Amino acid sequence: MKQKLYIMEIMVRHLVIVTCVYTALNIRINWEFTVKKFLTKNRSRERTLLLKNMKYSEL
Repeated sequence: MKQKLYIMEIMVRHLVIVTCVYTALNIRINWEFTVKKFLTKNRSRERTLLLKNMKYSEL
């Protein structure tokens, strides 16, 4: 009986660790993706503004 409890405890700990690592990785990947998306959106907006402000002869 004690051995079964010990095995269960190890399994639960393992599950908790795996879940924590997976969640941390997921959050990091989502955060990086969001930052990249935000930066590229800003760059394209800046480019559009630059092009609008330029005269056609400068292009």
